Amino acid sequence: ENTTTEDGITVAAPMLHMVDVPWPSAGDDSSFPDATTLSRGERKVLFRQLQRRWHPDKFVQKFTLQLADDDREAVLRRVTTISQAINSAIAEYMT
Repeated sequence: ENTTTEDGITVAAPMLHMVDVPWPSAGDDSSFPDATTLSRGERKVLFRQLQRRWHPDKFVQKFTLQLADDDREAVLRRVTTISQAINSAIAEYMT
């Protein structure tokens, strides 16, 4: 999405590449709290936040115009993988 400066100049939004997305890191404990130490209510809130952030449809809706064409497919595949991992964690920790 383009933005307009105070001078009325339209500037194209920067394109997002794979390296620009703040991906959660495997094994990075700061990305995701240990679900086993959270109460059921805290887990529910955490998982809902993660689902909203990494849901493929929501991600596309929010960032589709900013994704660089050469990285679009890879970014969307990774978002889908993260979303599936979140859904697996929900199945494991919320049932």
